[in-house]
Amino acid sequence: MQQQITPEQGQNRINDQIEELKGNTLQEEQEEIGGGEQGIWYRFEQRVYKFLNIQQSHHSLEELRQMNRFELLCLQQLASSDYTCEVQRNLCDTEFNLWITTAYMNQGSLNMDCLFNNNQINDRLSLETISIICKRLINILNYFHNDCIFHLDVKPDNILLHEEYQFYYSKENIQQEYTIESGLQMLREQLSNEQIQMYDIKPDYLNLQYILSRYKIEQPNEIIRITNLRFPLIEVHQLIYWIEKWLRFQNRSQFNPQNIYVKKGIKICFCDFGLARKFNRQDIDRPIFEYGFYKTPYQILGGIVQQQQQIEAWKIARQEDLFRLGITLCYLLNTNQHIQFTDIRFDLQNQQILLNFLQQTYNEQNFNLRKISIEDQEKLLQYKSFINQLSSQQEVIQNQFGTQNNPIYHFLNMIIEMLSFSFTPSNYFYVNQENQELPLNHIKHVKGICKILENLQRV
Repeated sequence: MQQQITPEQGQNRINDQIEELKGNTLQEEQEEIGGGEQGIWYRFEQRVYKFLNIQQSHHSLEELRQMNRFELLCLQQLASSDYTCEVQRNLCDTEFNLWITTAYMNQGSLNMDCLFNNNQINDRLSLETISIICKRLINILNYFHNDCIFHLDVKPDNILLHEEYQFYYSKENIQQEYTIESGLQMLREQLSNEQIQMYDIKPDYLNLQYILSRYKIEQPNEIIRITNLRFPLIEVHQLIYWIEKWLRFQNRSQFNPQNIYVKKGIKICFCDFGLARKFNRQDIDRPIFEYGFYKTPYQILGGIVQQQQQIEAWKIARQEDLFRLGITLCYLLNTNQHIQFTDIRFDLQNQQILLNFLQQTYNEQNFNLRKISIEDQEKLLQYKSFINQLSSQQEVIQNQFGTQNNPIYHFLNMIIEMLSFSFTPSNYFYVNQENQELPLNHIKHVKGICKILENLQRV
């Protein structure tokens, strides 16, 4: 149960914590990196503190604290996934839920507004890279949704990129594999020459990155066998903790210690679970959602159409996440100048086109547009235009290259499916395949250009 606290007391505690952190951190290692109605983000060294934005939120303090509390629970539940920022629980405010602390993601977010006026083709994300990002994000959402966690605020700002040292398992030259327990014991002995002792380990993602950094990997595709180096015992136990976590996430029950390597790669993950929800699989009551960054067709039409149709709440929540992901991908395509999505002029002709589309989509011939505000009609028209322009681009690709085994054609088709005005998702999104490698150099280059352009815009 949360302890009671007034807004003034809460703000004072936040101000005291910020001042303490500033006093203990070098000037170049601290900055305010973003903010919204729910929170304000500060970086101190290689950690990010998300403080409640008590003074500028329409939510009450207790609502904000409850959101923080649930966000921390989500991050802890998903901690083994590698799909969220690594939460630093010992640095979170677990007494009053006024702030959450995570590892700093050093390549920033997918927000790339600064690229709109940049015409250098090499300074953009390629279609192939955006396609790989799309599939990776679908797999991440699938993981969350299988745990009945629905983010409900998917947007470019909440999708982060991070260059890091990663483990890699070679499938070549495997003569014998061992159970996880036996293999980890062998690995302990191979990594250290000291007599094995057990420590009370407090795993820290930043410590892991520091330990692995001594491999000094220069090329993105370079891999180095982990047993090539020796470590102090305390570091051995840290490594064993993270390797075991990684192996279990890979669904491995057996492995060979000699086949574990270290490489450099790009991690992509979600942050900011302030609007996240969990649903019982048997719940068939239509949920009401906070609007978040994107207002979806369900939020506009869910109380108007198909009112007699029973739909499990979790399916609606899943489609909400997928729809927002589809809009985020349209944003990436537009920002990186692959498809220039145009604004739709709202007039009587387009209004009639929207009416016909909604009647056909929901099989309701007596649909009345007057139940929807003009602003929401314009939003629905814009979403429909995204689908039309994606379909036109598909047609161009089909005419030039055909559709068979054409990854870009199928990538665009995934986005069209996400943007459908249906309240439930297509099974098309259960992409049961290994994640493709995110191109480290390409993403680092584009993010570097973004940093330069953002700094120029500030001057």
